[in-house]
Amino acid sequence: MILSHMAAGVAEQNNCHAVRFDFQGNGSSGGGWRMANYAGELSDLQRVVSFVETDLGCNVACIIGHSKGSVAVLQYAQQQSLKNQSAADEKGNCCFVNLSGRYTSRGNFDPKTIFTEAQIKTLAEKGSFKLKSPGGRVLDVTAEDIDERANLEMSFVSNISQRVLTIHGDADTTVDVDSAYTFDDKIPKHSLKVIPNADHNFNGLRYLREIVSAIADFVV
Repeated sequence: MILSHMAAGVAEQNNCHAVRFDFQGNGSSGGGWRMANYAGELSDLQRVVSFVETDLGCNVACIIGHSKGSVAVLQYAQQQSLKNQSAADEKGNCCFVNLSGRYTSRGNFDPKTIFTEAQIKTLAEKGSFKLKSPGGRVLDVTAEDIDERANLEMSFVSNISQRVLTIHGDADTTVDVDSAYTFDDKIPKHSLKVIPNADHNFNGLRYLREIVSAIADFVV
C-alpha cells in the first residue's frame, strides 16, 4: 500500500509524473514468476526507463525500489555509473532510492531460514516446490532460483557514482536494518534515513509523510 501513495505524494510535492510498474510475473504483469530472476527484473526496469524517455519524452529524475526491487534499481545505478565514467550522459543526474533493501554477499543465503523442512525435502527430491503467495497464487520455487539467490553479491554498489538514498525501518524483521548501515558504508554518495519503529513495509501508511518528504527533498 505504501508504494502507490508514496508515488502520488512525491509527484504532487515535486510537481512531476510518477510511473509505477510490476515486474514480470508479479501483480498485473504477464510472464512467469521466479523467486530470483535478477537479470530479468533489471531488463524490465531498463524497458520502463526506455519507454518513459523515448515514448513519453520525459526525463527520469529518480528510480525507487522496495525490498527485492531495490536490487534491480541498484544494478541499474551501477550500469549508469559505468557509462558515465567514459562519456557525459544525461542520465547522470538520475538519483536512486532504496527502500528496505537487503545487502547480501555470495553464499550467505540459507534456504532453511525461510522455507520449511518439508519444502526443502521436496526441493531436494523434485528440484522445486510449491509456495503460496500472500495473494493466494501458487508459485514454483526451483533449485535454479535458490542457487541464483545464494550467489547474489551486492558488493557492486561500491561502484555506484550517482546519489543513493536508503530508507529503512529499525523494526524491520524481514530485512535487518544492518543492511541499511552497510549500504551507507559501501555507496560513496549515500544518504541514510532510518525510521524508528517502522517495519519492512513501513506499517502501511503510518510513515507516509515522512517518507515522501525525505524522497522529495532528496530528488531536488
